Amino acid sequence: MREACAAAREGDWNAVGTANIHFHRELVAPAGSERTNELMRGVFAEPRPAFHVVDEPRRLHEPYTARNADILRALRSGERDRAEALPAGYLDDSPERMAEAYRRRAGEEERGV
Repeated sequence: MREACAAAREGDWNAVGTANIHFHRELVAPAGSERTNELMRGVFAEPRPAFHVVDEPRRLHEPYTARNADILRALRSGERDRAEALPAGYLDDSPERMAEAYRRRAGEEERGV
């Protein structure tokens, strides 16, 4: 979270996206499963190309910073069930947010923006 907050203060929203990936990697690591870690490396790599083509990286990444803070608060307060359920929102929202970013970019290119 510190990495994301520092990058956000500097306005480096692509670095915020990278920090988001690091945050989730750290959530998975305590399981101690190399197989899970390898699977998640693939999952985390999939959105990376989109980070470089989005028109407004802040619009893409900022909501996830707040969500990560919610997950961290739930973990720190011992709300394990809540902390476990919160990332499911990512799985519901992320594909649509990424598709929206691509659609906006494609629309700009069609208009010559």
